[in-house]
Amino acid sequence: MKNRLLLLSFFLLAGVISKAQNLITNGDFENSDGWIVASQMVRGDAAIVDHSPDLPLEDGGSKTMRLHGNSNILTTAKTYYRRDEIAAAVEKQVYTLTFWAKGKNAEMDIYLALVGKNAAGANKVDLGNGVFTIPADDVWRKYTKVLDYSSGKVMAGTVTDVLEETEWDFTQPFTFRIGIAGPQDMTGKNAYVALDNVSIVAGNTSGIKSYSDNCAGEIYGSSSGIVVNGIEGKVSFYTATGSLVKSAYVDGSSSVFDLPQGVYLVQVNGNKVYRVIR
Repeated sequence: MKNRLLLLSFFLLAGVISKAQNLITNGDFENSDGWIVASQMVRGDAAIVDHSPDLPLEDGGSKTMRLHGNSNILTTAKTYYRRDEIAAAVEKQVYTLTFWAKGKNAEMDIYLALVGKNAAGANKVDLGNGVFTIPADDVWRKYTKVLDYSSGKVMAGTVTDVLEETEWDFTQPFTFRIGIAGPQDMTGKNAYVALDNVSIVAGNTSGIKSYSDNCAGEIYGSSSGIVVNGIEGKVSFYTATGSLVKSAYVDGSSSVFDLPQGVYLVQVNGNKVYRVIR
């Protein structure tokens, strides 16, 4: 008997977004005020430009942020835009990140993440929640991610982009970054990602439902490994503490991944995340 122990699904949900205060000022990029390019932006570039008219939003405005990857992105720490002003204090609670994005020419991993400080005052980027894979089909999609900071701890990236559990000091100021995730070699790929209407609001506005209620495929643990069936695209397997174990592409047929027994977080196409026990 298949031992289906899929427990959680954080999923993209079309619906009304809370009108609570957005922590990200000028998240619609209608002007460049407050957005600062990292001084180390040497292997990717970014700009605020006129947006494509196909953005499916009535209030989409006329501008969007564009990231361009055409070099070897060695580290996440060097390829980003940042905001030094957060509209309200970040607290130990649940938030919801929402944004629109589309990619062109090549799939690219990007990140949108709050940056807090540890007790020593060092910046710690919430890469455990903030990395998204944007497909290269030139189609706008809405992405939603629940950010649970109620414990005060996050899986933060170091300079080498290895995730480690970090406790933020919530008495210190927070910043926000949007950039190209690393390491990933984009040499010659001329990849573009456009982003718009970035929002972080207090509370869980995405909803939580079971996997079978929202997806055609299935993911479950078995004696042979973790089975992925009826799903197309990129699947990534992480340990319960956020370390990447394996990534692969699946074509919809049944695939078995022979991983050691344990608890895994399985991410599908850079967005939906599932907890599976093998």
